[in-house]
Amino acid sequence: MEELERCGKNIQTNVRAAFMPDDVEMLPKAQRIKIEEWRDQVPVLGFNSGRYDLNLIREHFAERLSDTTGIVGVAKNGNKIMFQLTQEFRFLDIINYLGPGTSYEKWTKAYESTAEKSWSPYEWFDTPKSSTTLGCRTIQRGTHA
Repeated sequence: MEELERCGKNIQTNVRAAFMPDDVEMLPKAQRIKIEEWRDQVPVLGFNSGRYDLNLIREHFAERLSDTTGIVGVAKNGNKIMFQLTQEFRFLDIINYLGPGTSYEKWTKAYESTAEKSWSPYEWFDTPKSSTTLGCRTIQRGTHA
């Protein structure tokens, strides 16, 4: 959680510096507040994460998120979570915004990314101790599983 918050603060600082118009003070206060709320909400994207990953976040981290960032808003479509919102983060399942049949490979290729889908044995990681077992790949800070 601390890593997410640290990265979020860095992104917020960069976005504030790069994307706030110089004449923002000319806007009505209500409009300025909406722009600032939007600007300060860091998007966290997942690909097809609405069925599993976002449910885990809701189940295990929602209380912690609400303690640190206020109210957690969740939009669902059946058992699938479309997005989760906090004051600081917007967790999105990007598949909801793509055309039907778009694969992870096609999506990353469209943005000229070299990211590859990885495999994670979720069932094996049943306790925190499992991640320190010899032979388990250590995830370096800033990389994704």
